[in-house]
Amino acid sequence: MHPGENEEAALAWHSGKRKEAAAKWEKCGDHVPALFNRGMAKLFLGKPAEAAAPLRQAIASLPESGSWHHLARLYLTLAEMRQ
Repeated sequence: MHPGENEEAALAWHSGKRKEAAAKWEKCGDHVPALFNRGMAKLFLGKPAEAAAPLRQAIASLPESGSWHHLARLYLTLAEMRQ
């Protein structure tokens, strides 16, 4: 992964290129922002079963006191409800 790849994927996502963004996040490795974004993308692209694993990994690495931890937990709950 090159620096900024996660950000490039985020820009693609926000400009409506969702499949392109998801493909980029698949290549970003296992750093927390990419895991979070990969899970979120899978959830919102209708693949809730595939969203759970990266979201769980992100949750495990995020401080429980932080808002990103709680947002990842929310997305995981939605993914589990949609399976």
